[in-house]
Amino acid sequence: KNMITAEEREGGGGGGEHGNFRVKGVTDEGVIEPVTMADTRANLILVNGHRNRFPGVSIMSEESRPPTTKNALRRGELVGLPVELTDDPVYPLKDLTVIIDPLDATKEYTEDLLPFVTTQQCIVFKGRPVAGIIHQPFVQRGPTMASVPTGQVFGGVDPAMGGAPSASEAKKTITFSRSHAGTAQGIISSRFGENFKSLQAGGAGYKALLVTAGQVDAYLHVTKSKVWDTCAGDAMIHAIGGKLTDTTGQTLKYNPKTPVLTLGFIGAGTRASHDYYIKRLIADPIPKVQGSSSDRPPESSLEQTR
Repeated sequence: KNMITAEEREGGGGGGEHGNFRVKGVTDEGVIEPVTMADTRANLILVNGHRNRFPGVSIMSEESRPPTTKNALRRGELVGLPVELTDDPVYPLKDLTVIIDPLDATKEYTEDLLPFVTTQQCIVFKGRPVAGIIHQPFVQRGPTMASVPTGQVFGGVDPAMGGAPSASEAKKTITFSRSHAGTAQGIISSRFGENFKSLQAGGAGYKALLVTAGQVDAYLHVTKSKVWDTCAGDAMIHAIGGKLTDTTGQTLKYNPKTPVLTLGFIGAGTRASHDYYIKRLIADPIPKVQGSSSDRPPESSLEQTR
């Protein structure tokens, strides 16, 4: 609980000039990976928030290690959660890793598509997420928080732009990436049937919120991804009773030493829906997953205590 409230407190650090960026890498598909001043500033705030509140916790971030400072942080006491946790598990600090994506959907940020932009934080215990926070800093809504052990999601949610779909429409809608689409569109129609609609959207965090809010049934990703892209969304989807695995049906493991996830993933709002999709993906496997091929993505950082 203390870590969730701390993450909520520091979770809105994005901001800056979204037209200015530099390129830190290029994926296998030829998509540039930009970094902006907002990435750097949010990273400074979030990483130092955990350093100062929980000294000794291991921290993995998409961006390079920021200088240690107390001045970048918001002042004041921790705020309370909007609801009480039905249980408050206690984990040894040495066994926890915080995984941070200080600004998800940076490409959309540089294109001024701000509702897609999120900050993501995830708390991992023994390779699996136990809590996650996704925040849309440019939308007038608080962060969405998930506690996996208690099956609770609270806070912001409702990410839809232009109105939420009907329940029946959402049940037949699968979202996928606009920047790293790969062959997702064809896979949706060929594996899952013509009755399914596809919704292209920016940002892993944003698409996870769509599933969490029940505005789509599933989120399919068929290119390589990184642990900071998926971890908080994995927590959200499991907390609502759904399931997220790689495209072969294996549970994702969040090991900071191997941050690249090479088999894509499928997350659905219910286990029954996930079973439907994964059976079809296993029966007709995705031939090749593209993406960033480096074992250690450029500029990512890891502060380990063990």
